[in-house]
Amino acid sequence: MQSPFAPGPRGLRIAARLGLARDGSVRAGRLAAVLVVFAWLPLLVLTLMAGTAYGGRASVPFVSDFLHYGRYLVALPILVLIHPYIDRQVTLALASLREAGLVRPADEATLRDHVERARRLWLSPLARLVLFGLAIASAFLMVRTTAAIDAPDWIFRPGSDPRDLSAAGWWNSAVGGPLVRLLFLFALWKLLVWSWFLLQLARMPLNYQPMHADGCAGLSILERVQFGFSGIAAALSIQFGCIIADAVGYRGLELASFRLPVAVFVVLMVFILLGPLAVFIRPLLVASIRAEQSFHAWYSRASHEVDKSLKQLDSEAVSSGLTSPQISSLTDAATLYSGALQARKIPVTSRGLAAVLGASILPMCIPLLPLLPLKEIAARLAKIVM
Repeated sequence: MQSPFAPGPRGLRIAARLGLARDGSVRAGRLAAVLVVFAWLPLLVLTLMAGTAYGGRASVPFVSDFLHYGRYLVALPILVLIHPYIDRQVTLALASLREAGLVRPADEATLRDHVERARRLWLSPLARLVLFGLAIASAFLMVRTTAAIDAPDWIFRPGSDPRDLSAAGWWNSAVGGPLVRLLFLFALWKLLVWSWFLLQLARMPLNYQPMHADGCAGLSILERVQFGFSGIAAALSIQFGCIIADAVGYRGLELASFRLPVAVFVVLMVFILLGPLAVFIRPLLVASIRAEQSFHAWYSRASHEVDKSLKQLDSEAVSSGLTSPQISSLTDAATLYSGALQARKIPVTSRGLAAVLGASILPMCIPLLPLLPLKEIAARLAKIVM
């Protein structure tokens, strides 16, 4: 079953004409490179022409401004490249749900219906029009408010009073910035549609398997999809880290003053990226209770039979009196009963939590490396997180 997030035929035709699609799929690497050149290179050219790319004409020259490296050279490619991974993992997850027997044959039509509805949501012209409208609105907002905030002075015309946007400032506020925000909105919309699909899936009478080796009743495959959405956290994290780097490097603020914002950001990312899987808590809890009751009865019967045999034997005949089937039955019952008790009530593993935390924290550290010794960064970040 194909991912509901596959590009529409019209989008593929347009991308193919531009050399950005081949064999029915978008060439994400090439698209990311084109968008980086489109968004960032004009800023470099325009600031070079204005004399604010480097040197003393601007107190914060363009080549020394951390935020626009993080936004255009890191966050933008991430927001493009995460889509193929997410689509691949969604396709694998749908196939796994069917092949593992979690979706009963009688419910496959319902699953296909949910996938088709998710596809219509993802390709909805109205939704895309709204996303484009929000991006355009953000451009007008940035143009109107940039002069009122403490922005790097390469964004403004030298000596202008009141400060007017330079050509680079106009490109950053009206073109490059909205482009990155549009890509973020597309990624967020995909996450919302996927979250809606998970809610519909949790409402289906799935054949949960509390004894599954993944410890998540067979649903751990869904967590791998969330790994792809961790790119959203990474894209935001690198920009947040650049803002902190600018504040520490050019405004004299202390890294420790960002303790609360960093903690709130990390918690928010964990909630946004792993929270959608919480829709399975109730069905997994019900399935776990039923399995626990069933295996408790089996274990009780197996234990009773072994205990009955032991009472009929003297101490020297115990080892020879118990049969292998009795021992095996008791061991199997104990193992399965223990598995029923330890099964997770949400399909999130420590690996998944570590992936989200890593995507939320590690990119934030990158722009701080030129400013502080590595040991000092590690010590300060440890204090912030803890």
